[in-house]
Amino acid sequence: MLILIGEAGVGKTALITVLAAEADRRGGLVVVGRSHESEKILPFGPWVDAFRTGQVTQDEQFVLSLNPVWRAELTRLLPEIGSPGLPMPSEDRRRLFDGVAHLLESLASTHPVTLILEDMHWADEMSVRLFSFVGRRLGASRMLVVASVREEELADAPALRGVLQEFQQESHVVQVPLAPLTREDTDTLVRSLVRKGTDEAGRIDEALTTATKAIDLCRARGERGREAYVLRLLGEIAAARKPVDVETGEDYYRQAIDVARQRGMRPLVAHCHLGLSKLYRRTGEREQAQEHLTTATTMYLEMGMTYWLEQAEPK
Repeated sequence: MLILIGEAGVGKTALITVLAAEADRRGGLVVVGRSHESEKILPFGPWVDAFRTGQVTQDEQFVLSLNPVWRAELTRLLPEIGSPGLPMPSEDRRRLFDGVAHLLESLASTHPVTLILEDMHWADEMSVRLFSFVGRRLGASRMLVVASVREEELADAPALRGVLQEFQQESHVVQVPLAPLTREDTDTLVRSLVRKGTDEAGRIDEALTTATKAIDLCRARGERGREAYVLRLLGEIAAARKPVDVETGEDYYRQAIDVARQRGMRPLVAHCHLGLSKLYRRTGEREQAQEHLTTATTMYLEMGMTYWLEQAEPK
């Protein structure tokens, strides 16, 4: 099991995307479930999402191959896999958990499985308890469970905090805290994406094309949180052009702020204000630059994001 922990925008989703693509390339099954802040009251939300969007329940041959006892228990989560003649499901939570474990083990018996549970800090308590149960029992199977957690949201997720502490005693569970890039790391990344000289414009255009495709995909899937991240990236791409594309950069940053506010993504809102400050500073608009810098630093201070306070200092 792999658990990625870090603030919003630090790169958890990017790492998961790369991992999922590699698992798929190798012929494995990738199943993704997401938690949503507005759906905390729905029990087992990310698990139901994973099994349905991963089309596990649509594979009739696989469903029929499940032990009828465990299939009956799973109908408590997935009523669509029920059929006449199945035993009555129990009301025992442990048997439901066992049923989910049986389902996952059955999937992994035919090919490697990567189960991704995103934004577990927003998961309901029952989902967290099932996460703990599965994480302890599938260590030897051909399955990788990957979860992402926002560090700043853990204060409001006591059940998940407890599970993460318990997982520290499990040898097959790896928790990876993701810190923001250092200035040296950022310089290296920028040099790798935007080469000096005649190739520079082409690299920025390549980044713009990729980001534009990403924003279209986010909107098509209704993934508003990811849309906000990509909008911020588009703002940074506009700011990297020579000459600076001020109007486009402003528009993308402000769109990102609007979406991030709706989603409660305060760190991303602060990052966008910092981006606007740098954009205006490059064009000599000092008053606007200082206004957005003040907003960003105030928010970083309120959230205790000391690293970003240092990054916000004018160079």
